[in-house]
Amino acid sequence: MGDFNVVRRPEERINSVFCHRSATAFNQFIRNRELTYLKMGGQRFTYFKLHGTKLSKLDRFLVCNNFLSIFPQASCFALDRDISDHSPVILRARCDDFGPPPFKLLNSWMLKDGFDVIIMKVCSEFVGYGTPDMRLLNKLKQLKISIRCWKANTVKLENAEIEILKKRLVEIEMAVKSRPLTTMEAEERTNGGGG
Repeated sequence: MGDFNVVRRPEERINSVFCHRSATAFNQFIRNRELTYLKMGGQRFTYFKLHGTKLSKLDRFLVCNNFLSIFPQASCFALDRDISDHSPVILRARCDDFGPPPFKLLNSWMLKDGFDVIIMKVCSEFVGYGTPDMRLLNKLKQLKISIRCWKANTVKLENAEIEILKKRLVEIEMAVKSRPLTTMEAEERTNGGGG
């Protein structure tokens, strides 16, 4: 007996035979049972045959209306596969909202240029009103806002610097194909594009 893998639509298969009769019966079963197909994030196909030359979307979650009334924000996600011929599919039945993400301050930020300037500026310019604890709370809120802005700008600058270094490494890699590298280029290559 061969494989009997049913998909719902032709675009859910690549390099495999699509059986209209099986798909029609499967879709009719879903309608008759009033099931809902949860849209899936992640991988488009979940089954890989013959070293990935044949692809199908076999794995899915079908849920009833009662399930959706209890878990209205349910979702599913197909992960990358490893050694199996199927991608693992995860169902997330609830979406917990714990509020905004907590503010994190990394020690390494204190060593970066401009961090201490931001802290001193906020602390010296802040004017608060109310009880001492409310003044402290508002001062910390202002510090958080300023640090987040500083961090966003710092990340932009760091990413721009990384892109420059990557381009330089590509230039060096291209040069090594046509000629011997200079001592300076060899050192740059060893240091990841930095001089």
